Amino acid sequence: MRRFCPRAVEPGELPRIEFWNVLTGAMGNIFMRTVFFFSPFFVYYAKACGFEHQHFGLLSFFMYLTVLFQLCSSHLERTFGNRKKLWLFLVLPGRAIFFWYVVTNLSPNGIIAVLVFGMILSNLADPVWFGWYFDYMPAEMRGRFWSKRTVIVSVGVLLATVLGAFAMWASPEDGKLTVCKWIMGIGVSMGVLDVILHAIFIPVPPKQPNHNHPIGELIIPLRNRKFRKWTLILASWSFATATMGPACLPFIMDDLQLGKNFLTLVFTITVLMFVGVMLGWKQMGQLIDKCGAKPVLLISHFLWALVPLLYYFANPENAVFMIGACFLLCGVFVSAGAANAWEKVKGELTPEDRTMFIAVLTVATTFASALGALLEAWFVHQYGVYNVFLLSLACRCFAFFLFFRLEMNSPQMTVKETIRFWWAGIGNGSHL
Repeated sequence: MRRFCPRAVEPGELPRIEFWNVLTGAMGNIFMRTVFFFSPFFVYYAKACGFEHQHFGLLSFFMYLTVLFQLCSSHLERTFGNRKKLWLFLVLPGRAIFFWYVVTNLSPNGIIAVLVFGMILSNLADPVWFGWYFDYMPAEMRGRFWSKRTVIVSVGVLLATVLGAFAMWASPEDGKLTVCKWIMGIGVSMGVLDVILHAIFIPVPPKQPNHNHPIGELIIPLRNRKFRKWTLILASWSFATATMGPACLPFIMDDLQLGKNFLTLVFTITVLMFVGVMLGWKQMGQLIDKCGAKPVLLISHFLWALVPLLYYFANPENAVFMIGACFLLCGVFVSAGAANAWEKVKGELTPEDRTMFIAVLTVATTFASALGALLEAWFVHQYGVYNVFLLSLACRCFAFFLFFRLEMNSPQMTVKETIRFWWAGIGNGSHL
C-alpha cells in the first residue's frame, strides 16, 4: 500500500511520471471518446435506443449541472489526508458503471441516469486530479508537457476511433448495434485500466490538510478581482459555445448525412482534428511559454468564434469540406492552443488555493454551459437548427471581446507581436 501513500517527488522521477501520465491520459480519453455524449458511437447507440433531439439537449443540461459536485470534491481534497485514495474511490465506480451499456439496451431515461451518475463521480474526482498534477509538475514545464501530452493522447484516440469506425463500417446493418456496444465496452475497460495504472505508478506529493469552513473557502476566490474577471470571461464563452454544442454531432450525422458512413464521419471529425493538433501542438506550447497565454487565447478564440459560420453554410454536398475545416481549425487553435493556454492561466493560482479556485471557476463556467444548452434545446425546437448557429455566432462575438480584459501576473506580448513572432518562426522553418 506504499504506492498509495503521499511522498515527495524527486526531479529525476519526472520522465517516468510523464510517461505514465501520457499513457493513462490516452486510455482515459479513449474511454471518454467512446461512451460520452460527444462520441459518434454514443450517438449511434442512443438513437438506436430511442433518443430524440430533445433528449440530447436534456442530457447536456444535466451533464453540465453535475459539475456543481466539484465544490464538494475540492473541500474533501483539502481536508482528506490521502488524495490518491480519495481519487481512486471516486473515479473507479464512475468508470465501471458504464459497463451497463454493454449488457443491455437502456431506455433514453436509463442512458441519461447512467451518464449523470458517472459524471457526478467524475466531477468529484477532477479537482483532486488537477491539484495532484499541479503539485508534481513544475510550472516551467507545464506548457510544453501539456502540448506533448495532447498530441500523443490524440494519436491514441485517433487510432482507437478509426479502428472502431472501421468495425462499424464493415459490420452488416443488423449487427452494427452489437459492434457499437462492444466498442463502448472496450472503451470502458480502458477507462478502468487508466484509473488503476494512474493510482499505482504516479506518486502524489504530501499536502497539509486544511480545515477551513467550506463556505469561507467558497468566498475566497470571489474576493479576488482578477479571478472574478477570469470567471466572467470563461462563463460567457462557455454559455456561447453551449448554445450550439448539443446540436452539432446529431446535425453532422443526420442533417449532413455523414452518419451513413462511419469512416467518412471519423475522417471528418477525428482525423482532421488530429492533423490540426499535430500542426499546432509544438508551436502553440512554445508560443504560450514565450509570448504569454493571453495573446494565444485572443487569437484562438477569435477563430473559434467563427466556427458557427462553417456549420451554417454546410450542406450534404460540401459537408466533408466545411465540417472538416471546422475540426482542423479546432485542432490547431482549440485543442493545441486555447486549452493549453488556459492550463498556463490556472498555473498562476497559488498552490494552497488552486483546487478551490479551479472548482469555483469550473462550476461557474459549466453552469453557464447548462443554461446555454437549455437555451439551445428551446431555440432549435422553435426556430430550427440553422438559426441556432447564428445565435451561437452572436453570443461568441460578444464573449470574445471580454478576453481583452483578461489579467495575468506574467508579462504578455500583444497579439500583433505574437503573430509576428509566430510568423517569423514559420518563415525560417524553426519551431520558435
